[in-house]
Amino acid sequence: MTNTFKNTVKILCVCLAIFLPVATQAQTDWEIIFRHPADYHELWFGIGDDERSAHRIFRLPRPIRALSIQKGGRYIVAVDDDKLPDLVDVYLLDREKPGTEAKNLTRGEYTQIPDAAISRNGDIVFINLSFVIPRNGNFIRGLYLIPFREIEKKRPKAELLLEVDAEHVDWAPNGKEIVYETDWGIFHFDIRTKKISHITKDGTSPVFSPDGKKIAFLTITNPTKIGIKIAGRRDIKYIEPEEIGLEKVGLEEGANAINVTWSVDGQSIVYTVFNTFDPASYSNFVVPIDGGDPEQIFKCISRTDCHFLSGQNFPRPLTL
Repeated sequence: MTNTFKNTVKILCVCLAIFLPVATQAQTDWEIIFRHPADYHELWFGIGDDERSAHRIFRLPRPIRALSIQKGGRYIVAVDDDKLPDLVDVYLLDREKPGTEAKNLTRGEYTQIPDAAISRNGDIVFINLSFVIPRNGNFIRGLYLIPFREIEKKRPKAELLLEVDAEHVDWAPNGKEIVYETDWGIFHFDIRTKKISHITKDGTSPVFSPDGKKIAFLTITNPTKIGIKIAGRRDIKYIEPEEIGLEKVGLEEGANAINVTWSVDGQSIVYTVFNTFDPASYSNFVVPIDGGDPEQIFKCISRTDCHFLSGQNFPRPLTL
């Protein structure tokens, strides 16, 4: 999968992540936050396949490329669509104040920001990838940290964590470790010790499990597999293509899985399947990590008029 193709996919669909109470049969009352499929400026809230529950909670000044939800907290971090590389910024949204204006954290000081994530502690990490030096801006490519103590300030300060050409980033639940992706594969970075560990060459879009002991990712080589790396073990467990359920939606040829994430209890993987030759044809599935048949969820997503294009974790109870 080339960088251009991966970036196109990320533009088309914000990463899927849901509040998933796993049971014998998948339920449909999960709470999600998602980018509106027709207007990429808007974030909406909804409950499962119930389109009647969907409503807008924020509108940003720029189209949204990626978003991250603070687990157990009040904040959302959103990143501009990189179709506008000279205008890409990271925005902070407060779920306790729906409808309020988003706060621009980076203020045009970085030109290409492919991804950002907020930790449970409220620290924000983002990626600067650009070779272009913005006016009065920063030209060092790498991972940058905006500590929680800075986010409420008028002009939050970011500090360089690591010089690296990263494309995707995710926090561990403890807020002290980061997993990121480069052209050389997936890496783990411990902020405390500054130790970097190479997890695999064949991987993209890594995400930590809720307990922080596992990392899920997608393979770059085709056919796409879901990899699961367990802390302290050298081997990687794979969920094979036939276990992902590509044939269930008739996408055997040109099919791919994207947007991998974890269920809240860490026992299942949630992901999106789409056809390389028809990006509009996509379906969402959940599969147990210890074996079992994949089950399709959010079936209304296959309809073009459905709001549930994608989502992020939203903790209960809901207070909007």
